[in-house]
Amino acid sequence: MKKLISLLCLTAMLTGCGVEGKSSEADSGKSTVSEKEEVTATEEASGTEAATEITTAKAPEAETTTQIITTEAPEPETEKITEENVNAMTYRAVLERIYYGMVLPDGEELEGDIGGNISENTFAIYDVDKDGRDELIFMYSNTAMAFMFGVIYDHDEDGNIVTQLQSFPAMRFYSNGIIEADSSHNHGLSGSFWPYTLYKYDPGTDTYVRVAYLEAMEKKMVDEINENSADYGIDPPYVYPAEADTSGTGVVYYIHTEGYSEFTQPVDVTEYETWHNGYMSGAEQVEVPFMNLTEENIQKVNQ
Repeated sequence: MKKLISLLCLTAMLTGCGVEGKSSEADSGKSTVSEKEEVTATEEASGTEAATEITTAKAPEAETTTQIITTEAPEPETEKITEENVNAMTYRAVLERIYYGMVLPDGEELEGDIGGNISENTFAIYDVDKDGRDELIFMYSNTAMAFMFGVIYDHDEDGNIVTQLQSFPAMRFYSNGIIEADSSHNHGLSGSFWPYTLYKYDPGTDTYVRVAYLEAMEKKMVDEINENSADYGIDPPYVYPAEADTSGTGVVYYIHTEGYSEFTQPVDVTEYETWHNGYMSGAEQVEVPFMNLTEENIQKVNQ
């Protein structure tokens, strides 16, 4: 009888454990289903609110886009310059085209710009040719030397932009319309005399015409090079034309009026100065009022 009771108790205990285990699994399953149903019900019930929250969350992105457009607002200024009206630009429009787009009036793009700051270049509005009308002078010098240039713009009778002169930006302006433009390099035998080109304004064409290219030969430079001819690879050495140096200054000059030619005869300083004075006619060097190519300075231009 005791054995029977013990067996019944053991069976009841095992059955209780099994039921308890199944009950836990069922409870766990019910809990999982219940959570899913609650999430689904919540999403369905608050679908409109969720959409509203998403829209609200994206609103700042629209504001950011607006801010970007605002910061880029100056760029459309260059769009005003089109191929149709490029020739009839004002000086201010020319400067804006250069400043914002790095493009010249004829459509040519500026090269170089290793300086990284377009505002370091300069311009001036000034009657440099003395014809009674202001010209636009632009000096592109904040770049590699190979890309440097200076240019003078004017308007023709139809209001179109024309180029009067383009040369190396190291220019000297004179009160009678003469311009002397230094060469970019002095690789020859000129020594202390820096080679340059002399230009004269021609009212008939409203442009500058090349008069001559000037260089020199300095005896001191010739002697130094000849002493080191082996290092320079020179054979035979240079010969200084002492017979042309009648003043004994140690420098003779070459006036290349027909383009550069090594056969141009050297002249004494007196002959050079007589020739030069004939073009200067008592003219004085003019200080052109250049200013930096900045937005502020461009906005001051009303021509």
